[in-house]
Order: sequence, then C-alpha cells, then structure tokens
Amino acid sequence: MAEGAPAPAVLLIGPGRAGRALALGWHAAGVPVPWVVGRREEPARDLARAVGGRALSWEGLLDRGLPGPWPPVVVLAVPDRAVEPAAEALAGRLAAVPPGRRPRYALHLSGALGLGPLASLERLGLAVEVFHPLLPLAGEPLPSGAAGPAGGRPGGPAGGLPATPPGGRPATPPGGPARRDPLAGAYVTVVYAPGQGRAPVGPALARALGATAVPWPGATGRQLALYHAAATLAANGVTALLWAAEELLRHAGYPGVGGPAAGPAGSTGGGCPAGGGPAPSATAAATAPAGAAAAVPSGPAAAAPSGPAGRGDPARPPEGAGARAPLLALAGTALRAVAERGPLAALTGPITRGDAVTVARHLEALEALAPEAGSAGGLDPGPAGRYRLAAALVLAAASRAGAPRSGLDAVARLLGRRGDGPDGTGIGPG
Repeated sequence: MAEGAPAPAVLLIGPGRAGRALALGWHAAGVPVPWVVGRREEPARDLARAVGGRALSWEGLLDRGLPGPWPPVVVLAVPDRAVEPAAEALAGRLAAVPPGRRPRYALHLSGALGLGPLASLERLGLAVEVFHPLLPLAGEPLPSGAAGPAGGRPGGPAGGLPATPPGGRPATPPGGPARRDPLAGAYVTVVYAPGQGRAPVGPALARALGATAVPWPGATGRQLALYHAAATLAANGVTALLWAAEELLRHAGYPGVGGPAAGPAGSTGGGCPAGGGPAPSATAAATAPAGAAAAVPSGPAAAAPSGPAGRGDPARPPEGAGARAPLLALAGTALRAVAERGPLAALTGPITRGDAVTVARHLEALEALAPEAGSAGGLDPGPAGRYRLAAALVLAAASRAGAPRSGLDAVARLLGRRGDGPDGTGIGPG
C-alpha cells in the first residue's frame, strides 16, 4: 500500500489481551474492525460490540466464511503455538474464496516467530507480516455501555458505536471520554518479505495507533529469537526484578509493606482458535513487554480480569503496594540515566564499585531469611538466590564498563562466580 495511506479494515482473530488492545486502539483511530472472531462467539461478541463490528466463532468462520468480500487485513492475535495451525485452517477456508474477495494481508503478533508460520496464506497470494508491539499489553476494559450489532443497538455502523466523523477520530463512546490508547508512543516491529510485491501494511496500522513502526524486511528466525530475548529481558526481566525488590522490602518490614506475596497471574479465556490460555509474552513485550514492554511481554494472551494477578478488586492496592512508589521512583531515575548516558555509564551501586563488604552484608541478611513456603515448586531460588542471579548480571555489566578489576574479583568470589565468565576471569553470568 502507498506510504502514508490510511490503514484498511481489519478482521481480528483472537479477542484476548493483545487483540482487544489493538482492536480498541484501531477503532478509536477510525480504522474499521468489522469482524471479531473467537474460539467461542461470546468473548468475540463483547469486543465486537465495543468496536461496532460483528462477531463470529472460529468454527463458524471455517464452516461458512464471511458474507461478501473479506476485509483487506487479517490479524491473527493468537498464542504463538496457535499461529501456524490457525493460518493453515484459514488458508483452507480462503482457498474456496475467489481471489478478488480474499484478504490482501495476513499478520501475526509474535515477536518470536518469523513469517514461516504464515506460509500457507502466502501461497494463496496474501502478503504476510509480523506486527509485534514492543510493550506488555494488559487487559483493556471495554467502554461502558458499548453495544454493537450483537446487542441490537441502532445508531452506528452496523448498529454499533457512533460512526467515525469524516477525517477525524470517532465520537466519544457512550459511558465516558475517549480512552487513552496504551500503544500510543510505543514501537512496533514490522517484519515482511522484501519481495512480497506490495508495500507492508504494518506501518499504517502502527501509525493509526500513535505508535512508531520499525520496518525489518527479511529478518531471519535467528535474528528474531535474539530480538525477542532482548525484549523479554527489557520487559519481563525488569518486572521480575521489581517484584524481587518489593519482596525484600516486605521481608525488611519497610513502612507500608506487609502481608503475603501475591500469587502468579492466573488469567485464562480469550477466544483463540487453537484453544490455549495465555502464552508467555515479552512486549512485552517488551512487551511486550509492549512494554517495554514489555513486554511484551511474549505471544498474545487471553484477556485478564483487572488486578495485578489477573483477579481481585482493581480499586484496592495489592499487597506490597506501599513499597511500589519508592521503588518505581528509584527505577525511573535509573531509566532516565540510561536514556541520557547509556546502560553501562549509568551503572551505580556496591557491585559496580566493587564494595565486597556491603555485598557480603547483603548476602548474610538474605541467607538468614527463613525458606519461603512452597518455593514455587523448586523454581524459585529464594531471596538470596534471586540476589545472586541479578548480581551476576550487574557484575558482568560493570566489567564491560571498565570498573576496577580488584573490587569486581572480590565481589565475584562472594557470589561464587569463579572462572566461569566468557573470558575465563569469573566475571559474568556465563
């Protein structure tokens, strides 16, 4: 499509966390989302109402197709493991559709997968792309009072929300002011085949969301694996470190912190054709995070109820929230320093200084903590183990930054990092 052209209409498959965020964002920007397809029709119907579209079950789409021409773009907002089987099933349905009535583009959202899983659709003449938002996509609430064709509410396109005014954003949806798009200001990586015969559609879809597209023609599977690993560290890694820090303040009895640690996120549902719950994410991610976040955080997941663990009262601060504001302020200062000077120049703290006395004091206090009940089935090394893992990474960065070697060696001995670094010195996580 021509550079700068408006984004065309989208058929969304998968009304989960990522699909919901994208559909709401595109709808708010005036990009039509006339069809929402889910494993079950009910979750798809809720989102379709909010964007003025129509809902269809995955089985119904494969059995009956669509009445009339298909929208130009199909977006597979499904978990990573579902992308290829969903694409193959969709290709089977589209093979019976006259070429002039088929979609022109097929996109998936996984930053860890290349274009290969969409090969069956490419063989039918569709241009295929990866559209990976670099931020974590939380569950987006649907606008209150929104109703579409499934609800029988007249007044908008196909009986849904008010039509988009010519040349502008849509009217304020019922129930309140326009939402802030979580993707505004984010980056979206767009992978496509350089010789696909038409310009990629991903950049236009990113612009509509207020995001910046990063075109990456011809990215290989290995390149994408490294890219996705980076996004995972930037989004989920930061999130996990903040959780570990919050847990330590809880153990320390920091004012305003108390109570048991929150359990793991337990969101399920969503409506993806191959039927899994949430898939691991980066924008997370990075996602991502996409968060950085991230974070993406890793393939699109099912919509989650509100609350930090996918459940609970969103108006009540979660346990440990008393520590969150000061920790976020501290982390924010570190991120600003990274933005200004780069990560290696922004390093501070006792490990970077080679202050083995302080690090030894940390370890002594951490190792004195009682073992935590459950210990995540053996997956959680406990407070001291978490500290050692993170400290090894700081040690590696400090070594690359040129910190004094004698101090780093002393810290490495405390951490048990002897001779396993890439240069044989014991500095680095190995």
